[in-house]
This record gives sequence, C-alpha cells and structure tokens, in this order.
Amino acid sequence: MYKGTDKTYKIIGICVSALHDDMVRDIAMTLSRKANEKNYKVFLFNSFTDLYNENDYTKGESSVFTLAETDLLDAVVILPESIRNASYVKKIADHAKLAGKPIVSVDGLIEGVPSVAFDVGDTFEKIVRHVVEDHGCKKINFVAGVKDNAFSDERINCFKKVLAENNIEFEPQRLGYGDFWGDPARKVAEQFLKSELPLPDAIICCNDAMAISVCQVLRKNGIKIPEDIIVTGFDGIEAEKYISPRLTTAASDIEDLVDKAMDILEHLINGDEVPLVTHASYYMRLSQSCGCRAVDKVVYSDKVIDMYNIINAAEGHEAHMLNYLGKAMCCSNIDELSTLIPYYSDYCTWCCLNTDFLEKKSDKTENGFFTENMYNLVHNVGEFDFTYGEIFPRSELVFNVENALENFDYIMFVPLHFQSEVIGYIGVMYDLNCFNFKNTKRFVNYTNQIMESLKNRINLAKANAMLKDMHVRDVLTGIYNRRGFYNNAVAVIEKYKDTDKNIVLFSVDMDGLKKINDTFGHHEGDNAINSIAHALLAASDNGEICARFGGDEFLVLGVSESNNIDKYCADYYNKVNEKLAEYDAQNNSPYKVKISCGTVGMKCSSADELDEFIKIADENMYREKRKHKIREGADTVNCFNRMIDLLVNKSSAAFFYINFDEHVWEIGENAAALKYMISDKYDPVEAILRSGAVYSDDLELYRGFYNKLLSGTTVGIHDSYMKIHFRAGENGKMKWYNMLVSFVKNEKNQIYEVVGSIHPMTESELMTRNILNAYTNDRHPMLFGGMIEKRLKDDPDSNYAIIQFDVVRFKLINDTYGEAKGTKLLNYFNDVLSVFCSEKQLFSRLSADVFMILTPYEKQEDIERFIRTLEKRLSGFEDMSYSFAFGVYFINNKSLPSRMMGDAAAIARIKIKGNALENIGYYTENQKIEIKVRKEIEDKMNNALENKEFIMYLQPKYSISEKTIIGAEALVRWIQPNKGVVCPQEFIPIFEQNGFIVKLDRYMWECACKEMHRWIDKGYEPVPISVNVSRMHLKDAEFIYYIEYLLDKYGIEKDLLELEITETIENINANMMVKEAKKHGFTLLMDDFGSGYSSLNTLKSTPFDVLKINRSFLNSFLESSRGQKIISHTIAMSHDIGLDLIAEGVETREQADFLSASGCNAAQGFYFSKPIPTDEFEMLLKAQIEKNK
Repeated sequence: MYKGTDKTYKIIGICVSALHDDMVRDIAMTLSRKANEKNYKVFLFNSFTDLYNENDYTKGESSVFTLAETDLLDAVVILPESIRNASYVKKIADHAKLAGKPIVSVDGLIEGVPSVAFDVGDTFEKIVRHVVEDHGCKKINFVAGVKDNAFSDERINCFKKVLAENNIEFEPQRLGYGDFWGDPARKVAEQFLKSELPLPDAIICCNDAMAISVCQVLRKNGIKIPEDIIVTGFDGIEAEKYISPRLTTAASDIEDLVDKAMDILEHLINGDEVPLVTHASYYMRLSQSCGCRAVDKVVYSDKVIDMYNIINAAEGHEAHMLNYLGKAMCCSNIDELSTLIPYYSDYCTWCCLNTDFLEKKSDKTENGFFTENMYNLVHNVGEFDFTYGEIFPRSELVFNVENALENFDYIMFVPLHFQSEVIGYIGVMYDLNCFNFKNTKRFVNYTNQIMESLKNRINLAKANAMLKDMHVRDVLTGIYNRRGFYNNAVAVIEKYKDTDKNIVLFSVDMDGLKKINDTFGHHEGDNAINSIAHALLAASDNGEICARFGGDEFLVLGVSESNNIDKYCADYYNKVNEKLAEYDAQNNSPYKVKISCGTVGMKCSSADELDEFIKIADENMYREKRKHKIREGADTVNCFNRMIDLLVNKSSAAFFYINFDEHVWEIGENAAALKYMISDKYDPVEAILRSGAVYSDDLELYRGFYNKLLSGTTVGIHDSYMKIHFRAGENGKMKWYNMLVSFVKNEKNQIYEVVGSIHPMTESELMTRNILNAYTNDRHPMLFGGMIEKRLKDDPDSNYAIIQFDVVRFKLINDTYGEAKGTKLLNYFNDVLSVFCSEKQLFSRLSADVFMILTPYEKQEDIERFIRTLEKRLSGFEDMSYSFAFGVYFINNKSLPSRMMGDAAAIARIKIKGNALENIGYYTENQKIEIKVRKEIEDKMNNALENKEFIMYLQPKYSISEKTIIGAEALVRWIQPNKGVVCPQEFIPIFEQNGFIVKLDRYMWECACKEMHRWIDKGYEPVPISVNVSRMHLKDAEFIYYIEYLLDKYGIEKDLLELEITETIENINANMMVKEAKKHGFTLLMDDFGSGYSSLNTLKSTPFDVLKINRSFLNSFLESSRGQKIISHTIAMSHDIGLDLIAEGVETREQADFLSASGCNAAQGFYFSKPIPTDEFEMLLKAQIEKNK
C-alpha cells in the first residue's frame, strides 16, 4: 500500500516469467484486469526468460523478483509454471510470508501457499477416452512431456488407465518424451515413423505445441490427418488456430482460474481461512484433427495474411531496434543515451540504473542486485515529454511513484543485466488491449546490449587515460612528476606568452623531513610529504600546476596579473599553510608539517627560459629556509625563559617545556619528577603515555587529555591551561599525580608551545578535590569503557551483560518540572546506583539521562529480575511521573571494544521505545547490521571530509506572494565514489553521537561563506544562507568565535549567515550559548518547530528570530479544519511575540496558498524547489537578478 499526498493506493504484485508466451500473457492480463476491477493497481515483475536452466544469465533475470520485496505491495501473486524453477519460486514466496503479505499461486502448486491450478487429469482423461471409445482406435502412440515430471507422469497414467479399461495392451515402444516443446516432439514423431511397429491409428500429445510438430512431420511424410492418423493436443494455445487441420484439444478456462484466485486473495487480505488447493476447469474442444469436425474447404487466406502481418510487424520493429542500436553505439556517455531512449521505447518507460552502474566494483545492498538508491536515467511519458537524472529510493521502484500510481493502472518491471551482473531495471506502463510484449522484450534485450557496450567503452577510455596519466604522475603523491610538470608548463607558457599575464613559480621545500624520518620512521615522512602535495592541490583554485621534483622538493606554476604578483603569491602561500594546519588537526600527528617557499614572477616568452626561473625560485626558497631556522632558535629561548619563571615560583613540582611545531622539549628534573617523562624520542606527556606506567583504568582518560593537547580544537579559545589527575606506577604500586599545562596558541587557535608541571598528590588533595568519587560517577564515560574491558579481561569465566537505560521523554520532564528538578532527578539516579550496584557491577552516566551498567549473571532471566528491582528503586522521586527504556546486550564476545557493546545495548534500548507493552529490549543478531553500518560510516568519515565527498546543496527559500528567492538552507549530501549518494538520515545521527558533526558543521559553515563570497565577487546581490548548529556546539561559545572568524575571512556580513538551532535545547548551558550567539548579532532560526519536542517554554526562554514550521507538523494538521486552525493560531501567536516564520516541506500549491492566507509568507519545499547543487542555485539567483533589472 502506498499512502500518497491525497489518497491511498492498493497494489498487487504479480511475479511471472515468459510473458511473451500466449497462455502466460492471457493469465497475467486477466489477473491485471480483475485486480483493477477491485480497485488495485498492478505491478508485474517479469523475466522474459524462464529460470529452468540455472546459469549466470538466469541469475541476472531472477533479480527482478527481488523488486517484489518492496513494502508497497498489499499482496503477491506467483505464476510458478511460467518461472519453472522451484528454488526461485520458494524465495519469492518465503519473502512474502516473512513480510506478512497475502500470497496466492496461480496455474501451479507451491508448498504451503494457497494455490489455484487447472484440473488437468480429469480433462486429459476425457480426450483419451474420446480417441479410444468414440473413435475406436486400438494402436495409439503417446507423446509425453518431460521424463519423471509430475505433470507428464499424470497424463501418462491417464493414458494407461483408459487403455487398461478398454482391454488394450500398453506398448512402451509407442511412448516418447517430447519435453513439452516443438523440436523434441518432432524427433519423437520421426522415430515413430521409423519404428518396426505398424503405424498408429492415433497419436495423443500432452500439449498443443508438441501436437503441431507431430502434424508437420506427418504431412511431410504424406500421411493425412485425420484420415490416416488422428492427432490430439492439450491446452489450446493461440498458435493452434493457424494450422490445418485445427487440433482436437482441451482449452483452459482462464476466467474461472483468475476469478477463483482473486476470491482467495480477497479472503486472505480479510484474514479469512482458505483451502490450500483449489482447482479450475479445462473444457474439451473437439475439432478437425480427430474427424469430429470437417476440415474447412475455404482457402486460409485470412490466416496467411494475419501471419504475414505479424511477421512483417516483427521485422519492422527489428529494423527499428537496429537503428536504435546503431545510434546508441555513437553515444559517448550516459547522458547522451538518456536522450535517445525515449524515441525508441514504444510505451511510457522508466529506465532505472544502479547508482554504481559505471563503477568497476559494485556496492550493492544485501539482495545482491540493486543499490539502495536508483538513478532514473530517463522517464518518458510521450515522445517529447521526459525527465531524467534523478536519484530515488529503490523501495519506491520508480521516480515519483505517487505520480505513476495516479496516472497508470499497470506497470511491468523487467531486469537490465549483463549475464549475472545486474545494472538496473526497466519499468513499462502496459495496457490490456494493444501492448506488445514481444516488442518490449526486443527493446529490453537491445538496451542490455547497449548498456554493456557503453560501460565497456567508458571503462576502456578511463583505463587508457589512466595509463597515459601514470607516465606523468609521481607515484607517492599522485601529483605531477618532472615530465608532467614540463609538459603542462610549456602549454601554459605558450598560451600566455603574448598576453599581459605573468608566470609565477613557487619552489616549495619541506622543513625538518630528516628529523621526522629519524624520529618516527620513513612511513611518517612519506605521510608528511603527501600532506604537502595534498595542500598544494587543495590551494590550487586557479588551475595551478603542482609537481614533486624529488624528495621533499615541490614546484608550482601559476598565472597572475603583472600588477598583482605579490598578493597572488601571499594568498596562495597562506592557503597552503591553512590546508597543512587542517591536515595536522585531522591526523593528530606528533609533529607539525611546515614548509619554506621561494617565489618568482616573470614574463616568460618561451619554455627555454623556464629552467632559469626555477633556479631563481629555488634560491629564494633556501633564503627563506635559513630565516626560519634563525627564528626558531629565538622562539625556543623566549619560551624556555617563561618556564624558568615558573620553576622559581613552584619549585616543589617537576616542570617541562614542549614546542610541538619544532618537536623539541626540555625537562627540569628534580625529586618530584616521574622517570617515565624522560625520553629522547617522545615529549614528556607522550613519554608517560607510552611508558606503560599509567594505571589501566586511567589510560583512556590520559590518552584523551594528550589528544586534546595535540589538537587544541577541544580547548576553548580563551583557555590558557589544562589539567588532569591520574595514577601511575610500577608493580601494582600506584600514586595519584596532578599534571597542569599552560600553553600558547597561534592565530588559528592551535597549541604550539606548552609549559607544564607534574607532582604527586597528597591525601588531603585527593579528599578535597573529590578525585576518588569522580572516577565512579558520571564524569568519565570514556574511562568507564576501559574499566569494562579490564573487568571482562580479569574475569573471563563469568557471563556479563551490558544494561543501558534512559528516561522516556526526559525533555518533557524538564519542561514540566523545570531543568533544575530534572538535574536533581539525574543526581538521584546516580545516588541510587551507587548504593544499588555491588562491587561485582560497574555503572556510569554516559550523557544527559543515559546510564549504563555492567553486571554478571548466571541465567538470562536474572537480568530481567535485576532490571525490575532497579526500576522500582529508581521510581517515585518526589512524586514525579516518569518511566524508563532499558536495552540489554548479553556479551558473547569479550574481545569486542566496549564502545561496540554499548552501541548494541543502545540499539536495543532505542528499538524498544514506543512499545506500549514492554520497556526492556534485548539486542539480537538481526540488529548487528546497524552496528556494522555505523562502523563502515565511521571508518570512512574522516577521509570523506578530506576528499570533499561532503557536498553542500542549497534549498531555496521563497516569498510565497512574490515567487522570489529570499534565502537558502545549506544541506549536506555525502556522495561516495563507489556508492553514490548516502542518505543524510544514515550518517547524521551517527555523527551527532560520535562528535564528528562538529567537524562537518564547520566544513559546511565554510562552504556557505565561500559560496556567498563567490556571489559577491561575481557582482550578485547575495541572499542569506542558513546553516545548522548541532547541539554539541552549544557546550561553550567557541563556535561563535569560529563563525565570526569565517565571516571575517571571507568578508561576509553577519546577517547573511543565519544559524538554525533545533528546538530541543536540553540544558541551561545550551540556552546560554544561544543567547550569547544572539548578543553577537546573529539571526537565529528555531529548526523543526512542531516536530514533537516543541514547547512555549522554549520560545519564552530563548531569543529566536524565526520559527521554521516542521513538515510533519504542517502535513498532519492541514488534514482537518481543526488542524488548520491550530496552524493559523500558531502563525498569529508568532507574529504577536515578534517572530518571523518560514514553513519547510511545502509540497503542494494548496499548502502554499493556505500558509500565505494565514500570514506565513516564506516557505521552502519541493513545490518550489528540491535541494540543488550550488551552481544550479546560482543560475536561479542570476535569472532572478536579471529579471528584476
């Protein structure tokens, strides 16, 4: 069933093969008609080849039946005799059963499935009796079907039974197997004629196809029918009417078959009991081949003309398809082909391809055939009416499925594949009267050939280009080598030699490569070289030529205006250093990658002058490198002097100095110093980490502290120190230490110098600062993970379970009782757990209202008793009303990271939410895929950000009354090279949980600023872009300063970058950050107002400027007059308190008109425009500007 915007569509799926076969077609068309009469739409899943012979080709054909696994279908009908493969039929049936869909088998039996089949035996017996008893035949030959086939054996037994009852001896020599097909039957008839037995009085065949072949053999040998030999068939196929004499046969009553099938299907849908097997009837058709009807004396001219027209039409269509093939072979890319297909498809057609169609390696979903999203290559409604290029979910089968269901009653799906490699499928609108299945089969076959050829040609062209490119590329970095540099440089010089442009050369050399190689190994040295190459490329916005000349030496060639060389050089150099800083931050390397750069700008008239200018650039570079070394020495002395000052003031501790940029450090040793600090290879903080002396329970916390120190990104802009308490020692003798570091940041908020102290803590300090308690409560969930892994390692023989729980709708508690009361409740839980959990158990508060417990158990039932007891202890705080959701993971693999165990419990907890009967969820293996998907996403996310796989799309915001663009929302799209577009719902929740959303948001903020900067450079009047600010940013005001830094960097006014913040603001600190952003002059939008968490409390306490009405809120309330009044009053209330509004998810004109009439004049949604790439948005903006001139 599909629920559309305005109506609901019921859909029946029919799974069938060989639709070009007359009888199969008649059954399928009758089913389609009868279903439509009962107000069902029909999706027909057809493989033109039956699946009897299992091979690579039939595997590809079978892919179409996996499309029937869509949730759109209300019921499934299978024609097993057309598919002719029991294992494939069983797969289709099993999936329908698993999905709880009614299923009926037609014209064949499926075990355990209600089936409607013809009663073949009774009717076939009547045919045999007619030949034996009515015509008195004694010598009768029999052409059976497939040997050891149930249908064939049934008819043989009928034949033997009638012979026995009439005292006629069965002669095995008069039996032959024709396999139900024409050619085998022809061979059987020829063997009959060559036999030493007398000619038969009659030949009875198991079906008409074999009977027709027998008649042809008899006529060829001068034997008259029925005068010499009677011939009978069975099943009444359409081809029978074109032969002479006409066959005595039995015809199937398809209307009766389908009526009974639809009746059973309706009962199943209504939940009624039905019989497992129902029979439909055949009826005898006595005709000319037995002599019961005289042979027509008229000339068969009409039949000859019919046959001629059929053959002529087929040849005409074949010529049409050859023309299609010829033109398609001239297409060089998929876009050209998309414009060709509409002119050669006879009916309304959807050509849907896997998004990885042109990739060498497929990345299919679990069904093994189709990608999760499909690419709508083309959809044609008529010869000149078609759309193409859209991505849509495979589960919806066609692009804009609602429109398809509204306009068409019947759609057939057929696969596109090369042998077993499936590339997509074709959807075709069919009708019941004039649709030509044979022509459609021909069109699909040619399209398969065309797609295979196109893919091969594209891949061959890519391979040739790659091979050619390898000769001019550096193996390590992938940028140009010397040959590549000179080849491209010569072309640039020739292009600009007679213009007023100057050639600019950058000679770039890495600082400190030898020290990195000696200290960290050549692998790290290679990584550093690669980072420089990537930074050079990333900074080359104007098509600069980048090359590695050898070792750590690079050369870059660019072009600049003659009066702008200095600025051009400075801008490029700064961009390279920015990219290097990003690399350092992302990789957390124990060193900083730095470069020296020399430049020269010149008017170059020929390539011969190039070497001379390279030499000048090199000299300038080495001059700059010497300046760096002099400056480094002075900086080190100044910072070390600051350390000496600290030593004087706090002589009771051990002190150290670190310069991360230069990878140098000093230690002021005394009695308090840890010997683990001293190392020639590592700075003092890292030396302690690597020494093994840090207590295992504190190791994760210490590692996190060091990583923060390296990156500097999680430290506030105005902070100047960090501290940590940890345990360290040997042989189980541990002491508590306090480490305090004071640091200096550069202009990019990165720590580059550190002065620190470390001293053992006294018992008084431990008690005063509540250190011991801090390590068992909610402040250190990272440490809790290490404690879990240690406990499991120390106790390998016991069974353990992870229990994770939270408060259902905790936000509602904050809104109802106040945030102070909510915090008090969480502290109460913490106190209860401290008493309730014994030494055998560990617990921690992970975040907000989420808690986790590690507990041993003997039987799994013990866990439920434990939870119910805990639930009672946690309930009843100050008469507040609340409930819990629990997730349980029984640990069966103790080597898993604790984080994955926690994820499993979290999945179980989240899955059980909303269940009115249960509040304890247990993790199952079926949920394992969710953790696997999460891991795959997390493994790829950092590289994806580095490789710019995250693309900013813009969804225009429109004035409803003016129909003009007034702004845009920045939306992220992840386009993976091998998978295509990844749905944001798949990765955004994961990024919000693991914190990567912070990096992604910053990346999107910069993309938005860059885009507006481009508009301004082109002279366009920019419109505001709204960007998302995730909750993780609201912990402190650092995000505000970073956004202001970006605005200043790109010269963008604050009113052009609007901040969208979700309405679920969970705590006082987040609320303060929102207010702080407002103080800094930003426009604030409350995102997803009405999505289920909104409250007037939020509006009252936060200074938003604009409310964004959520799509679901809009759709659900517009369905009734009462709901419309609620929306109207919401809009009026917003205006009364000075808030602007914008509605998102507007999909119809009626919605837009209602909003405008109610006072909301701003909207975004598919009615106006879907999210589009930035270049398309720019075209809209440009067109609007030109229109308004």
